Amino acid sequence: IAGAKRVAQALQAGASVLGEAIESGESEALIKDATDAFRQAVAEIEQQQDPASPTTALMSSSEESLKRSAKLLRKFFEKMGAAYVKLGQFIASSPTLFPKVIVDEFQECLDSVPPLSYDEEIYKIIQQELGGESRVREVFTRIDKAPLASASIAQVHRGTLRSTGESVVLKVCKPDVAKSLRTDLDAVYLACRAFELFDPTLEERVGLSSIIQDARDSILAETNLEQEAKNMQVFREFLSASSGAGAFRDVYVPKVYKQYSTRKVLVMEELRGVSLSDYLEGDAGYKRMASSMGTEGLIIEALNAWIASVGMCESFHADVHAGNLFVLSDGRLAFIDFGSVGRISPKTKRSLENLAYCLPRGDWRGAASALVGMGAIMGTEAETSAVIDPLARDLEYMTDRVDRLVQDMMVMEVNVTTASIGALSGDIDPSSMPPPQLNSLDIAERINRLVLDVVDIAEKRGLRFPREFALLIKQMLYFDRFVQELAPELDVLTDDRVDKTLT
Repeated sequence: IAGAKRVAQALQAGASVLGEAIESGESEALIKDATDAFRQAVAEIEQQQDPASPTTALMSSSEESLKRSAKLLRKFFEKMGAAYVKLGQFIASSPTLFPKVIVDEFQECLDSVPPLSYDEEIYKIIQQELGGESRVREVFTRIDKAPLASASIAQVHRGTLRSTGESVVLKVCKPDVAKSLRTDLDAVYLACRAFELFDPTLEERVGLSSIIQDARDSILAETNLEQEAKNMQVFREFLSASSGAGAFRDVYVPKVYKQYSTRKVLVMEELRGVSLSDYLEGDAGYKRMASSMGTEGLIIEALNAWIASVGMCESFHADVHAGNLFVLSDGRLAFIDFGSVGRISPKTKRSLENLAYCLPRGDWRGAASALVGMGAIMGTEAETSAVIDPLARDLEYMTDRVDRLVQDMMVMEVNVTTASIGALSGDIDPSSMPPPQLNSLDIAERINRLVLDVVDIAEKRGLRFPREFALLIKQMLYFDRFVQELAPELDVLTDDRVDKTLT
């Protein structure tokens, strides 16, 4: 029944988006886009059926057409609710996986989601959770009706505590969000299971339904704000212990008021500062006042704290994008929004430590054993043991190729720099040097071949990394995004300021 309702809602959302397009005058352009796409599909089919026929010049989708389609899809996602907005956020944070035009359009899913009415929906939840209107008045002198932020799962409002006069923020779960999330995610899980039934090797090679199941549990956990409060406390204790050892003294997590927090309402201290994304767009005066670290320094501090938490903390923040990092007015950097966290099992941590120890020393058999130990290869003890020696040879081969590739990249950079200096000084004729873009294309082609070979080896040896790695990969894609956008000159792999534990 819930699934049927969601199908009806999808039809309604689609009709609403198309209606808005007609009202705004975009319908003619959209019809033309659809017509062009249909003609191109027909031309491709005709070419496949009769290869001997003259080749028809096929039209490519213009950037404007792609922008219009991305805008429609983004609006549809917003109307469909939390699960789709979460998908939109993933698209917005993955510039290496999706076209730039689509990534740019879905930035709005990161920045904000259309807010719900405070009087009609949000305040009712606060009353229900805290025990009625009189209790709300007893705890707060005021709660601002205008939201500070509106996300896929919750909405945030500023308030003031009556007992101390402290400024706080209230994070309030949107009504029925858990129910709609569960329905949508169950549908995705069933679709993945259906694919795996048609192709059993898909489950063996990828374990897609298991990854979706973990993602489902992780997203649904975000609707439990009591658990988020516990996640924040765990990270605060980790930072406190690290600060005592002289590390991460400039990293902060807001304090939670447990006595006023429930499963659907989280009350925490208000931070004085701006998000990292807003900080970078702010005036130079605020930047000088707030932080002397600069953009690269802030990102490195966030990276190092997060990497350390993966190895040393009970859990790690699994949703660190530029909107969830705050630059405080005193120059510190704060992590917020701990609804999504990941946990690495002790067994996997030990295997990762062994892997990190063996790889730099060229102990390929030890590295292969570490991969087997973390469950990256499924099967009986005899089957996994039989894979160790072949996998060790593969690791040695691939590492040698990576080393040679890195050396060639360094040589290419030196050649380009030498050519530039020589051209400026007049000592070297620029025309005598090979075009640097040809070298770059060669490097890019070698990287692509290397990636394909890694995939081939993974399939041949039956490699399948533990499911908790999905969150790690997602988070590394997030870091990739805001390093590219906010500090494009920063080389995470070679900068000595960056902790290399995970690289």
